Amino acid sequence: MLHDALANGPTWFSDYGLDGMQYGATQLFSAVKSYIKENPNAKLIVSPSGPTAPTLWRWFFFPDSQPFQLGSIERDIDTFANIDAQTEFV
Repeated sequence: MLHDALANGPTWFSDYGLDGMQYGATQLFSAVKSYIKENPNAKLIVSPSGPTAPTLWRWFFFPDSQPFQLGSIERDIDTFANIDAQTEFV
């Protein structure tokens, strides 16, 4: 069963949208960890619009601390907020 899951799992589903199989959380949050480690003073805001239940993924990959926020640049654009140089949006 393990071999089947590893070898054939990526082709079990063809719908990778919000209604289908979710993919990419591991890659995204691995990149977030690396970025935070390399840029400890950055204020990182990750958009929750892609994955289903982004708060759960956040706690799964960062159980001890939450070194970034979930949010969207749209809020800051809509309110004409000043975005400082340390803020990065993903």
